[in-house]
Amino acid sequence: MGSQEPHVFALAEAAYSSLQNLDVNQSCVISGESGAGKTETTKFILQYLCSVTSNVSTWVEQQILEANTILEAFGNAKTVRNDNSSRFGKFMQVCFDPKWMIKGCIIQDYLLEQSRITFQSPGERNYHVFYQLVEAAQNEAQSPGERNYHVFYQLVEAAQYSSSINKEIMHYTSEEKSHVIWVFAWLVNHINTCTNPGQDSTRFLGVLDIFGFENFAVNSFEQLCINYTNEKLHKFFNHYVFALEQEIYRQEEIQFSHIQFTDNTSCLELIEKPPRCILKLLTEQCHMPKGSDSAYLVNLHSEFEPHPCYVKGEDRRRWEIT
Repeated sequence: MGSQEPHVFALAEAAYSSLQNLDVNQSCVISGESGAGKTETTKFILQYLCSVTSNVSTWVEQQILEANTILEAFGNAKTVRNDNSSRFGKFMQVCFDPKWMIKGCIIQDYLLEQSRITFQSPGERNYHVFYQLVEAAQNEAQSPGERNYHVFYQLVEAAQYSSSINKEIMHYTSEEKSHVIWVFAWLVNHINTCTNPGQDSTRFLGVLDIFGFENFAVNSFEQLCINYTNEKLHKFFNHYVFALEQEIYRQEEIQFSHIQFTDNTSCLELIEKPPRCILKLLTEQCHMPKGSDSAYLVNLHSEFEPHPCYVKGEDRRRWEIT
């Protein structure tokens, strides 16, 4: 890229060239705060790869690009910060043949936000697909087609008869929630079947599109998992881009300007390091016959109040990690 401003197409070209020249699988990690444009950037990377690998758009390439539309319907929702927020993470492995032409794509999904199916905060909505299906059903705009469509029409019926829409917020029961999760898993599997690269699955360029850092007025377990994942990625980036490189410079006695960066090791250890950490205490509380939120909170305060990354709020029902 030289002295030019960073551009998503240039990054995609650099990754694609490295894949060809080094014959080593490459990955692009798209990170940032919620609403920063990660999903749109992922689309640009996929569009670029499809355009440079073939003069004529193939059926497989079309399926890869169009899969995003379906996944957004079932996995995206309106939040207070983003009208089209991804509520799941995905790793897309774009696979190539020996001539570096796209042969298919494998999608791995992560951490679909299940609580949104049964509860949405004020100003937020459920997944797009429910509103789309209700609108379609009310207008009788769709009619049964291929046999694989039956799962979608089951959702239409659920939207019509088993749910209530109150101020554009849709609520589902726990049983219906499990059906929605099953449908999403079925959908990802069906897309992978359509874009299966066959024997050409070992040579790929991966694109990781995950949820960004979130901090709402009311945060839940999903926000903990989302931010924990981002902290892990932040740690990985700092370790390989800054810490290891600067250590190599020191060992080889190369003169350089030391780059200061935030080390979040202490924060991650608070969350994940055994034997006593936030996740470990949560697991213990879940296994107790009479486990409760209040008991868990008391344990957290008792265990971690001296920790520099743990902030205990004035109200014992409120706490946060810095």
